[in-house]
Amino acid sequence: MPQRALSPKTLTVALLLACGSPLAFAAAACEAPTFTASIPDGASASAEQMSQTQAAVAAFVKAGEAYIGCVEASETTASAQRKRDDMLDQMEKIAANFNRQLRQFKKNNKS
Repeated sequence: MPQRALSPKTLTVALLLACGSPLAFAAAACEAPTFTASIPDGASASAEQMSQTQAAVAAFVKAGEAYIGCVEASETTASAQRKRDDMLDQMEKIAANFNRQLRQFKKNNKS
């Protein structure tokens, strides 16, 4: 039985599957951070709680920026834009919530 030659498209797909697409691996390496700390009530929180939460928020924002950089470097689709926008929304909401509580904390702890 004679063998058929593979079409260029079939060969490309086979090579990508066998070798793995660098874009697929790069996209898989971009893992969105999650914010696991809880933001304390500024009216009743201690200075230590606010300081620890501030560090957690800063670490989350830094991880979010790294994630956005990774996504932008490895993806060029509308999906990348959506991931970027979702991460920015999360970062802004968490920072805004912390800042509200920090203002309340400062108001209640004037020296």
